[in-house]
Amino acid sequence: MTSGNGARIYAMDWNEDGSVFAYGGNDGKVYINNGTAPNFDNTLYTFDAAPGGTVWSLDFSKSSRWLAVGTNNKEVLIYDR
Repeated sequence: MTSGNGARIYAMDWNEDGSVFAYGGNDGKVYINNGTAPNFDNTLYTFDAAPGGTVWSLDFSKSSRWLAVGTNNKEVLIYDR
């Protein structure tokens, strides 16, 4: 699967209430999108989790406050939403 910018998507997760979803892939960025109108053109914000690398996994915490991001750098990064 590819995003609107042509990057390959390797990871995707919705938060607990479905209001947002996150995806990432071979451009090293994580995109947070509106989950109530899901499409790749509805990005709320973006951050560079793995500069020059790949995002392999994503997981929202049950409270949706935290987002865990696994990268090809053998790192797991935790972001406070």
